[in-house]
Amino acid sequence: MVEADLHAHLLLIHRNVVHSKVDDNIVTRLLVSFFFLSTRYTWNSGDLSVDEPELFELLHALRRRVIDFLDDASKTRREAWYAE
Repeated sequence: MVEADLHAHLLLIHRNVVHSKVDDNIVTRLLVSFFFLSTRYTWNSGDLSVDEPELFELLHALRRRVIDFLDDASKTRREAWYAE
């Protein structure tokens, strides 16, 4: 499945993004790829050109960065709201 390979490679591209460089665009790309692979790809089908255990591990590592980014963003928005 070409689409699944594309999303798997998009995740691999962002594998080494440091926390300080994560922004809205990166989080959007990661979430789209997460959702696509979670809903449209059948795991253990052998259709990917990427090693599935490596991709699974990567999903969990990147998920932590996404959660941290969203948590920091919501704190910033709350602080700005209370400052007004």
